[in-house]
Amino acid sequence: MPEWRQDLERNLWEDTYMASTATARLLEAEHQETKAILTELGLAR
Repeated sequence: MPEWRQDLERNLWEDTYMASTATARLLEAEHQETKAILTELGLAR
């Protein structure tokens, strides 16, 4: 088994391709979620 495949399994990652637009949307959503949590905890503005 290739090392990269082992990394996927070990880290519970998915082997999924996302185009740049979809990736940008995902990253923006994750950023907003993280920002909201940190703001609620008083760790960000």
